[in-house]
Amino acid sequence: MRMFTPAATALSTFVDTSGLADTIIHEGTHFTQVLGTDDYAYGQSACLSLASSNPTNAVYNADNHAFFSVNA
Repeated sequence: MRMFTPAATALSTFVDTSGLADTIIHEGTHFTQVLGTDDYAYGQSACLSLASSNPTNAVYNADNHAFFSVNA
């Protein structure tokens, strides 16, 4: 299992890394060995709407896990 991110992300002096945790969690949940998530919605407001309208898809939505992880 491998995830590739641009080498520059390690150099926070040159790159805004504020969204790096979100990205790593989001992409990591796509691995079938982790959760096997899909992309049903992107962005916080779309994820909130998805959670209300289709909770099952929200459970398997990568961004929902990323937002929960960084905001919990």
